[in-house]
Amino acid sequence: PEDWNKVAAECHNADAIVLTYACDRPETLDRLSTYWLPELRRLE
Repeated sequence: PEDWNKVAAECHNADAIVLTYACDRPETLDRLSTYWLPELRRLE
């Protein structure tokens, strides 16, 4: 994202984060596991 600091701040303030993907586009599931999950784990 362009403003990762804002995303990180919002994630820290969230009670839950829901990650979704398009069933008809397998690359979106790959993006969750290769990009978003590692990035969110770094916020812990």
